[in-house]
Amino acid sequence: SSRNRKRNEDYLSRAVFYAITGNTKIGLLGLAYRKDPTFSGSEKLMYLLNNADGAGTSIYQQSQLVTENVLEVARDGIYVDYAEATNEAIILRYPAENIINWRTKRINGRDQLVLVVLRECVEQPDGYAYK
Repeated sequence: SSRNRKRNEDYLSRAVFYAITGNTKIGLLGLAYRKDPTFSGSEKLMYLLNNADGAGTSIYQQSQLVTENVLEVARDGIYVDYAEATNEAIILRYPAENIINWRTKRINGRDQLVLVVLRECVEQPDGYAYK
């Protein structure tokens, strides 16, 4: 009703919102990375220290982005692909909002992922711009 809408507008105009959650997230992220993580992989995987996603993001930076998203929405997706031509893997991060659906199935007594539906944006050339 119009009376309830007016009450809600009055409530919102009187409400005070503190930036507590944002500061808490930043504090927890700092707490998680107060000590630099170590990378113990074979020599073949050392390229991940400087370029984990093929765009120059280090595995350290990528782990911080994943941790930040886990703190915000409690989940995040990591997709690992292997390019046989370069003998290198790339690790792509999918925010929780881009994971539309998933399904697990019990196989040999273990729950295993059998379906993942991801949202991706594709740029199409349109003259001098992209759609």
